[in-house]
Order: sequence, then C-alpha cells, then structure tokens
Amino acid sequence: MNRRAAAPRGDTSPGQPGGRASLRRGDVPPADAGGRAGSRGLVLISALSVLAAIVTLTATALLRSMRDHDLAQRTAARHQAFWMAESAVDESVFRMKYGASLTSLGPLTDPRGIYWADIVPGANPREFLITGHGQHAGDQRQIEMQVRFVPLGAYQYAMFADEHLDISGNVHTDSFDSDLGPYDLENPGANGDVGTNSDEAGGIEIQGGVDIHGGMVVGPGASGNPDAVVDYTGSAYNVTDDPDVTAAPEPFPLPPVIVPSNLTCSDYSVNGQEVVTLQSSIGVYCFDDLTIGAGSTILVDGPVRVYITGSLLMRGNSLFGASIDPTWLSVMLDSTSTATLGTSQAGTTEFYGGIYAPDATVNIGGNTQVFGAVTANEIDIYGNAAVHYDEAMSRIDDPTGIALARILAWWDF
Repeated sequence: MNRRAAAPRGDTSPGQPGGRASLRRGDVPPADAGGRAGSRGLVLISALSVLAAIVTLTATALLRSMRDHDLAQRTAARHQAFWMAESAVDESVFRMKYGASLTSLGPLTDPRGIYWADIVPGANPREFLITGHGQHAGDQRQIEMQVRFVPLGAYQYAMFADEHLDISGNVHTDSFDSDLGPYDLENPGANGDVGTNSDEAGGIEIQGGVDIHGGMVVGPGASGNPDAVVDYTGSAYNVTDDPDVTAAPEPFPLPPVIVPSNLTCSDYSVNGQEVVTLQSSIGVYCFDDLTIGAGSTILVDGPVRVYITGSLLMRGNSLFGASIDPTWLSVMLDSTSTATLGTSQAGTTEFYGGIYAPDATVNIGGNTQVFGAVTANEIDIYGNAAVHYDEAMSRIDDPTGIALARILAWWDF
C-alpha cells in the first residue's frame, strides 16, 4: 500500500480543505483584513479628534477662568482702594467735627490697605476740600469732598435728655430769639422742641396737660416707629408739630463735662433778698454746692461759665442769669451733680441761660420759668414749669465744640 508523506504541522497546501493559505511575495491580502485595519484607523482618528476638542475646551475654560479670576481680583482691589479713600474722608470729617484742626491725615494702615488725606481750606470760613486717598494691592483711588462745618452747640432743643425725659403736670414749651428781642408772652415762637437719644419705649413720658409748641425727636434706632418711644398718659397734651414725633438721623453727641484742674471749687449760697453778680471779667466759676435761696438773685454781667460738682438748688422766687441775654450764662454739671430748679414754695423761679449736664439729672418744678435751654442725661419737669427756648443759644458752639458736616460737593476718580 502506498502512503503519502504527512505535511508538516502548520503548512497548508493551496486549495487543501481546512488549511490556512500562506502569503508569499506578490500575493494580495484578503479583502476582510484591509477592512479591519481601516476601521481601527478611523476609530483612532475619531478618538484623537475628541481628545483634541476636550483639550481645546478645557484650555479655553481655564484661560477664561484665569481671566475672570484676574478681573475679579482687580475689581476687588479697586473696590478696596475706594473704601480706603472713603475711610480717609470719613476719618478726617469725624475728627474735624469734634474740633480737630487738620491739614492732612495719615497715612494710616488698615487690614484692607492704606489711606491718607490732604485737607485744604476753602474760600469761605469753615469750608474745606478734603482729598482722600486709598491704596490696596497696587490699586489706588481718590475721593474729593467739599465740606462746610456748621457749629453744633449743646443747646439745640428746649429740653434734651440723653436717656429719659419725664414731662408732667401743666408744663409747656415755646421759643423766642434773644438776638431779636426779649420773650413775648403774647406771641411766642413754636420751636420749643424736646428730644432724647433713647429709642426705647418710655424714653419720653408725658402725663397731664402738657403743651409743646414744637415737636419731639427720639433716637435713630426708632426710625421705623418713633411714636413707640413716647409714653402718653392722659389726653390733654398738645404737640404743635406734624408729625409730632420724628427719629433723628444720628444720636445727638453729648461730650462729658470736665472741670478744669486749675479751678478751686467750694460751697456758696445766697439768701434773703441778697443780690450777687458773677463777673464776666472773671469768666469761669466753680462751686461744689450752689444754693440760691428764696427771694435771692445771682446776676451775670456778661459771658460766664459756672461749673457745679455737687448740687445746684434754686428755691422759690429766686433768679439766676441775665434777662437781657440768656446766652451769657452756661451752667455745667459734672457726672456727680444734680440740679433742682424750683420747689413747692410759692413764687416764681427764673433761670436765664443754658444748663449742660450730659451725665447728670435736672429737676424742674413749681412755677419755674427757664429762658434758654436744658440738656442733661435725665430731665424731670413737672408742675407749672415752662421752658422758653432761646434760639440764639443754638448758634453757640460752646460748650461742646462740635460741628455738623454739610457736604457741598463730592467726586471720585
């Protein structure tokens, strides 16, 4: 029997069933092999295109984010620099309101940056051009403000109490201007305003037949409902202003009374029909306890300031001040003092001048007539007492030395 030799494993003769053809030089590959290679190329190209698009989008977003971040930083720096310039102007105005004489400010540092100001007097008295500079992270801004400072003395109201004002009985207020003439009982003015810095209920208490020829002013914290600060009892009161109660835009400043260290203070009293004159040539007096007995008089012959470190007591039918000019007398009470004008005794107590007691209490009773103004921490006025506000006292910047700042023009660059 003849046998054929077995072909080596892996070799396949052309045309042999089940065999794999071997490619030789010059042979053409099968059609399906070229298709698979082309498909793999297209997939790779598509993947690379998608990847390039993602990279491009990512780079664009990153660049935009960097630009936005840089713009935000620059904007924030400009805002911070503006706020620094604003701080320079505000600080200058604040110091000048309280009597500081400035030609420049700073430079001063702040967690947000640096600020300083240049201050130049204007063409008119009490007017200034304030240029505030602010710097933050290399950015710098400027604000220019033209300001006029108007004196704001302690006597802007007939009565003003920092914490509490109690008005009862048949008390009334009205006004006049001693620069224009004496008080006219038949034709009084209607600027007898009363006020308080309090914004709490009961800051002003009114009981009985109170008659206020003016309005009432309460603290700025009560701007939403100023009427809530005033506690009325009874129905016979009258307030001429409309609205009768308003809230101040800011608290009324009341610097403390500081008795000069070079003054010697002692007790002093006048009694009977005694008449004593405090002389403007001396100008300043200091008393621990000052008592003006019934029927007694203390006059002033010009501008006089009186410090009280204990108590001021005016009994019935006594007089203190100068009827021809209430602005001549200012009585200053320190924090340990009290003042009582009028008692239950018969007769009329007359006070011509201003009482400034920002940390003390003033009691006004009986038939006391005040021609001037009273400013205190607490005021209790009752009986048939009256306060006739002298509007001339509003033009005195003494004793506070404070001024209001009125903005005339404003620029930033």
